[in-house]
Amino acid sequence: MRVLVTGADQHQGLAVIRGLGLKGVPVVACGSETRSLGFYSRFTQQRYVYPSQHGDRERFIDAILKILGESGAEMIINSLETTLVVLDGARSEIERRAVLASPDSQTLEVVIDKLRTMELARQVGVPVPRTLHGSTAAEVLAQSDRLRFPVIIKPRGSPLHRSTQHRLDFKVRYANDMKRLSALLEEAEGRGAVPLVQEYVPGVALCVAGVYDRGRPLARFPYMRVRELPITGGVSVLRRSLAPDEGLYAYVDLLLGQLKWHGVAMVEFKYDEQTGAYTLMEINGRFQASTALSLDVSMNLPWMHYALYAGERVEPVEQYRVGVCERYLRYDLMALVEYLFGDTISEAPDAARPRLPSRTALLGRFLWDFRPTVKYDEFKTWDWRPGVVEIGSIVRETYQRVRSIAARRLSRFQATQKSFLREQWLRARLRVIRLFHSYDPAGLEAALRSLGLKEGDTVLMHSSFSVFSGFRGEPREVIDCLLRVIGPTGNLCMMSMAYTGFAYDYLKKDRGVFDVRRTVSRMGLITEAFRRRSGVLRSLNPVHPVLALGPEAAKLVADHERQLHSCGKGSPFAKLYDLKAKILFLDAPFSTCTFLHYLEDLFQAQLPVQVYSDELLEGTVIDARGTELGVKTYVFNPSTAEFRDRVWDALERELSKAGVLVHRKVGNSRLLLVAMADLVAAARGMVERRFPGSPDNGARAGRGCQATR
Repeated sequence: MRVLVTGADQHQGLAVIRGLGLKGVPVVACGSETRSLGFYSRFTQQRYVYPSQHGDRERFIDAILKILGESGAEMIINSLETTLVVLDGARSEIERRAVLASPDSQTLEVVIDKLRTMELARQVGVPVPRTLHGSTAAEVLAQSDRLRFPVIIKPRGSPLHRSTQHRLDFKVRYANDMKRLSALLEEAEGRGAVPLVQEYVPGVALCVAGVYDRGRPLARFPYMRVRELPITGGVSVLRRSLAPDEGLYAYVDLLLGQLKWHGVAMVEFKYDEQTGAYTLMEINGRFQASTALSLDVSMNLPWMHYALYAGERVEPVEQYRVGVCERYLRYDLMALVEYLFGDTISEAPDAARPRLPSRTALLGRFLWDFRPTVKYDEFKTWDWRPGVVEIGSIVRETYQRVRSIAARRLSRFQATQKSFLREQWLRARLRVIRLFHSYDPAGLEAALRSLGLKEGDTVLMHSSFSVFSGFRGEPREVIDCLLRVIGPTGNLCMMSMAYTGFAYDYLKKDRGVFDVRRTVSRMGLITEAFRRRSGVLRSLNPVHPVLALGPEAAKLVADHERQLHSCGKGSPFAKLYDLKAKILFLDAPFSTCTFLHYLEDLFQAQLPVQVYSDELLEGTVIDARGTELGVKTYVFNPSTAEFRDRVWDALERELSKAGVLVHRKVGNSRLLLVAMADLVAAARGMVERRFPGSPDNGARAGRGCQATR
């Protein structure tokens, strides 16, 4: 029977091809690379390159079906978990053409989903590490008092399987304390996945590889992972076959017997040399790094797996060679390079560091393992061509890895130097500002009066507060100065949005709850100090909440939650315009002016883009009495924001030319003042000149304006 083998680009794929070829089975080698190792084996009869299984699944499946038709293969053996998972998802279609040599989908899911593996082990009495899981990072952290640190964070299973899909870019990470655990879980949750958290289990990695017939062992042998990539634990790069261990076999038989496992499998444990205890790590229902070792210990697992699914009689095999060392040289070299020059030691859990070898000791062991008795995954005299290809790969990958590490180290050095120089520059700059450009509240008050502010004015203020402004005071003192200038008959307003991006994202994606009493203003320190000031009122609009203090404050913020357009007719901005308000900028650019949204609403029929998004959104608001309200609003269209910003950049120049945008400098601070009436007049003239009315402008305004007009 002709067999299609996936994963010919990997070393375990090459081992499967060799195992089948040694028994005379015709092999169709398939891989995702044109220079796949398995293509060069003397046992490969046909070669096919398929698209990556990590990309378009349908394209990958179609390619496999096409290869089956062209090659005449009647069986598929997957040497990779990723190809196995994708083809299992199309099992019914695949099995109309060929035998998919793997256990059924339900059984596979138990070994792919590590949480289900742990549950199975507990049921049959196999020791497992304490494991936490939850639907959110918060749920996992709430249980963390049950754990002893350090802990391991790892994905629940394959990124391609329907039950464990994720976009995490790591296999294992370590956390030595709660702070690190919280950071890693929040980072993972941000990528749409909540990984498993397990207590770190010290010890030696021992594995059992074998073939089972409906849960009955046909062949099995234990081996030790002598060295891994990274050294702290990962892919096996040097392994040694061990003598039979009945205690270990008993655990493996319990697990695979319960599953009625059919075919090849590898079960991994951690062995505590002091207590003699075994702890289950995982079950791998596929060919592993041990596949090449199985051939060299005289236990041909690939052929036995094939024979089971081909319906041939398979006799149990108990004898194998003990003490055989097998090496995956490419990854062994990568492990050495990372340990000598990379971050392996710094990323290791605290509990593992005392047992890590010195760099000199590891280099010595690496060189010692070139002794003649050590065998290699790829290098075989009886199938030499893959080894020649592998030498080229080792040279290329070593060069790339060393270059990557060097670039990483150089980047860190440059970042450290840059940070140091920046810190020195900022300190020097601050000293100069304090010596030559500082000012006190009295100086600010005088500057505000010279700018044109006077008693009784209504002011909408935009601000930024920084030590580099030169102001010798606190944010509240800035507010005090302004209130003294406008007096008790004046009104002071500020913006107090709870977000810094687009209102659309805040309502649609973030789904933030706006509490008028507690939600912090993210519009700067001065606005937050103003929000907390006694007597300040806040409008109940979730996207453009206005803070107000003064005789007209209650009228200004009233009914803002009832307006479908937060900056349009009936909003605080329309009321500020009616009060002939002025807009003040303290170290804030003109582009921060929220009143520009009022202009966009006012002139939306003339602007050549759609001002509002079509969708009516709803935000959750909690008022001063604690009552929860649903506030509906149209938001400004984020897709046309860039165009609208360019329009208002031109408006700033128009105002400066007309002399109605007043500039002042005090200390190292920049002050701007413009009357809303002048702003509206200048905007009207500019819009009429630039965008004369056209028949389709009304359509471009969108549904946003139709809701209230």
